[in-house]
Amino acid sequence: MREILQAFEKPENKAKIQEIEQDAGTDLVKLLQDRLPFAAEIQQEVIKSHGFLDDGDQGNYSPAALLRVNG
Repeated sequence: MREILQAFEKPENKAKIQEIEQDAGTDLVKLLQDRLPFAAEIQQEVIKSHGFLDDGDQGNYSPAALLRVNG
C-alpha cells in the first residue's frame, strides 16, 4: 500500500492528475471517467512490480515470482 501511495506522489503522476482535474472543470462525471482509469493504471504498475500478471485476471501470479517467493 505504501508503494501505491508513493506512486501517486511522483511528480509526473501528480501533474497528470492535476491536468485531468483542470480539464474536467466542474464536470464530476468527466473527472471520474478520466481520473479513475488513471488511478487504476498507477496501481497496476506497482502491483506488476510484485510479480502479478497484467492479463486482467485478478490474483494471478507469474511463475517467475512464484520461484522468487518459494525458491
